[in-house]
Amino acid sequence: MRPARNTKPKSTRFQPVRGASFFNGACPTHFVAEEENITRIESLVRNLGLDARVIRHAGARIISHADHVARFGDIPNLKCLAFVSRGQTVVVCALGGTRIDGKKLTAETGLKKPRLANAEELASLFGASPGGVCCLLVPKNIPLLLDKRLLEKERALGSAGSPEAGLEIAPREILRVTHARVADVCE
Repeated sequence: MRPARNTKPKSTRFQPVRGASFFNGACPTHFVAEEENITRIESLVRNLGLDARVIRHAGARIISHADHVARFGDIPNLKCLAFVSRGQTVVVCALGGTRIDGKKLTAETGLKKPRLANAEELASLFGASPGGVCCLLVPKNIPLLLDKRLLEKERALGSAGSPEAGLEIAPREILRVTHARVADVCE
């Protein structure tokens, strides 16, 4: 019989990560960063005259598919996924129901064996938790790709910097006000 490996319990201390802390998920200090993200998005929408609006989810961290359909009809989901590999990061914006093709992503970006960023990496890079990355808050030093299928839609509903708020936006506006470029990275 083999001895149990790594039986030492994981630390339950808060782990500080540039303005956010984690303890089995997001903790209250992280929610402060997310609220700041929502406020920044609201300012961007107003100051840049974007064809967009911020929608708060009234206390729910993430809304269900049924609630989404009831509230927003056929407006598709917009997902912003951060991929990391060997110290490099790329954000891909795509329709919620599509899958990112790893080979296409590698061909487009040069990332070797890309993987989704974990919660700590998301907090460090974007001040956001999973489900909270917003296309309008991606720093210019991180490549931002918009899958070409997204531009076929008049509107899409993504995150406004927190799972507690959504951003309804015309995808062409993302191209207009960010450093994003169009790519074919979905299956």
